[in-house]
Amino acid sequence: MITRPVAIAGVVLSVFCLAVRADEPSPDSADSLSAFVVLVDGHLAAALDSVKEAAIVPSVRSGDWEKMKGTISAVRVRCGECAAWFAEPDGSYYTAEKGLTDQNLKDRSYFPGLMAGETVAGPLVVSESTGHKSVIVAAPVRRDDRVIGAVGVSIFLDSLSRTLRDEMAIPENMIFFALDTDGRTTLNHVPERVFLDPRDQNDPSMTAATEEMLARKEGVVEYEFQGVRRKVQYTRSPLTGWICAVGVLEK
Repeated sequence: MITRPVAIAGVVLSVFCLAVRADEPSPDSADSLSAFVVLVDGHLAAALDSVKEAAIVPSVRSGDWEKMKGTISAVRVRCGECAAWFAEPDGSYYTAEKGLTDQNLKDRSYFPGLMAGETVAGPLVVSESTGHKSVIVAAPVRRDDRVIGAVGVSIFLDSLSRTLRDEMAIPENMIFFALDTDGRTTLNHVPERVFLDPRDQNDPSMTAATEEMLARKEGVVEYEFQGVRRKVQYTRSPLTGWICAVGVLEK
């Protein structure tokens, strides 16, 4: 999907395949979970590198959309299934595909920090320009020691879930997912489950497992979903704080 994961995919995939081979340690081993976290953070870190690099390009620092639109379009190409954008301090913004939109970002929770000079990686939104369930990765643009805007990408989470599923080539008895710190699904081996809260599935064991994952940094939980027992190992992403989990369907 984006450049950094391509460079490391061979190493990570070999680790993952060793972890899930039938005659090796079980699929909920630390190796398979570590591989998943490396891939997730690799995709988002590569996107963050892309927007930070774009933010220091002279055409972007000019604040002139006509001068910078080629750079923003290049960010979109590098980041795959996403919307790439440049935001003004008042919240108005341009996208690589549409130019100036009629939407505004000033009410987004991440926007004040971005305009205060902070980088962003991990907030979830339904993209105003595309309608996609997305994760935001963005960097401020500075000129003369002040923030004059921001470059960002809204990465489509269903597409990223499919990319991860392809990269890991998981067997039928394995699952993966990630939750944000509020318990909302950010990634899932079934992409249609993105943005669902597991606690809304009316299953006491799943609710208990979710609450335990939200309360702890790492561990192992078991729960039942759709009549199948599941055992997952989980840990926190260093980049986003998401809870990343890999597990196996038990017979």
